[in-house]
Amino acid sequence: MKTIITISILAALVTLTACSMSGNVDAADAAVVEFHVLLDAGRFDELYDAADDELKAATIRKDFVDLLGAVSRKLGEVVTTQKTGWRVQRGTGGSFVTVAYATSFAHGEAVEQFTFRMHDGEARLLNYHINSNALIIN
Repeated sequence: MKTIITISILAALVTLTACSMSGNVDAADAAVVEFHVLLDAGRFDELYDAADDELKAATIRKDFVDLLGAVSRKLGEVVTTQKTGWRVQRGTGGSFVTVAYATSFAHGEAVEQFTFRMHDGEARLLNYHINSNALIIN
């Protein structure tokens, strides 16, 4: 009887964890869509304001805004994007979701990686990395 109860509890925990992970990835995907909308609209300050406090502690507003301005100016608007991978991590610093995208912009291709810290189901940008030859050449 104890074995059945233990197995049932473990199954419930695995199910809850899987649902939580899926929800966190969904929240991160939605945050990437919002990031691209604000990027295309030139609303870089809003992206900085909504970011995780750790990003703000590591990067001053001007540098962040200048980076996104260069991405927007050199690559243009987002045309298509496709998720290429994701990872969920949990630790003493919180829950983190990293998602990678292959993104086609109007003037070139890029690989983007976003890391979000989860706050009550909300994804807040912690890191943004972009790799694009067109960003350097244009």
